[in-house]
Amino acid sequence: MIDTSLFPYQNFPYRLQFGEKKDITVCWFECEEHLQKYLTRYKLDKRTINIDYREDRKSTCLNSSH
Repeated sequence: MIDTSLFPYQNFPYRLQFGEKKDITVCWFECEEHLQKYLTRYKLDKRTINIDYREDRKSTCLNSSH
């Protein structure tokens, strides 16, 4: 059973959470490549972020040239 509170969007199996207690940001991504681009673009420290993914994830990206 998929936890819909963590993954409310069926086509976005990757979840990123970061920030302080009162200022938490949550983002969902359709593929791992998009997640990695976001981490690189905003220079997020991997020690201060939390990445979750659904077990049934599969690449749903339509654009093969990320």
